[in-house]
Amino acid sequence: MFDFSGTDIFSLLGLSVNANSTTEPSDLITPPSAFNSSSAFAESLPSLETVAVPQNVTTLQLNTDNSQTELDTLSIDPITGQTLSLATGTLNSVRPYTIKPGDTLSAIAQRELGDANLWGEIQQEDGSTLTETEARNLEVGQVVYLVDQNPTVAPPTSTIRPYTVKPGDTLSAIAKRELGDTNRWREIQQEDGSTFTETEARSLEIGQVVYLVDNDLTNIGSFDLNQIYSVVTPSLLPYAQTSIPLILAETKRSGITDPAQIAYILATTEHESLLGRWMEELASGSQYEGRKDLGNIYPGDGRRFKGRGYVQITGRSNYQDWSNRLGIDLVANPEKASEPEIAAKILVQGMRDGTFTGVGLSNYINGSRQDFYNARRIVNGLNVASKIAAIAQNYLTVLS
Repeated sequence: MFDFSGTDIFSLLGLSVNANSTTEPSDLITPPSAFNSSSAFAESLPSLETVAVPQNVTTLQLNTDNSQTELDTLSIDPITGQTLSLATGTLNSVRPYTIKPGDTLSAIAQRELGDANLWGEIQQEDGSTLTETEARNLEVGQVVYLVDQNPTVAPPTSTIRPYTVKPGDTLSAIAKRELGDTNRWREIQQEDGSTFTETEARSLEIGQVVYLVDNDLTNIGSFDLNQIYSVVTPSLLPYAQTSIPLILAETKRSGITDPAQIAYILATTEHESLLGRWMEELASGSQYEGRKDLGNIYPGDGRRFKGRGYVQITGRSNYQDWSNRLGIDLVANPEKASEPEIAAKILVQGMRDGTFTGVGLSNYINGSRQDFYNARRIVNGLNVASKIAAIAQNYLTVLS
């Protein structure tokens, strides 16, 4: 699970400015030949969007230690020293771009987004846009994120979730218990999306996985999605419109009704994966190779079982554990942990049951007790506890 505490975003992405650098301000702007020689230098400073990248800057890399469940640096593999490929991340409508010599924000926007005026929408890793100071200090090798216009991400109106057939189950009984209507048994799907024929319905097997379609996620329970979206950082809204309905639906199925507990689940999601912006760890996973404490005992396990989902579960042991809990083979198909519906189940059930660290939501948020600070122990240590507590409080204001 990502944890960026104590690290500014420049260091995190390997964008730290060298304190000993001799680079002068004039190295950070368009070459003097581009200016009118009759104008004073101060009068001919370029506009922000035309500030060019110096061509001789070496990007500093940050080395940090890794915990058992999180990657603390996105720029360099602490084991091999190799630069990490950011292209492995699941970015939805946002894609990474690596700064090249001579680049300016407007040039990048024109070339990559088709409109130079969109330079102000180019983002950093945390979803924020660049300040004027940051834009004037672009460095070769720096990674920025381009938001494709008119993304196709839309609020879902239904969600599909897996269900493992148990002894005595029938499709009508499953439909009654899980969907609230016996007659909806014909909507239950097989893995390929097809519904069951009568012959197939009579031949269910224990352990078989079927898929349930939940309809109408526009307003889940007593919660107003529009009010919840109002407290989401605008740059994260496209991801929130997918993740939050799924997460709320899963809290309802999992018996979580306390608004404070739900607020903390949403806050954790926002911190760990930016509400689903990062559904797969950006690093290759090679730093987890040979980690027996994660159950990685076979060659290739590190890369195969790297962090995925809303809380970035990591390691063969965790994938096996959730395979057992959900009845889905995540060991054979680890990429399924990135699927929003499955990721929501892991997030909600894991925080409810305390599977991540041994303590769950009820240990800190239960009835009159509302300890958002120490609730961070459900997923990780307390180093960013205050930040997540503040996010949870924001969500609670619109959930109560």
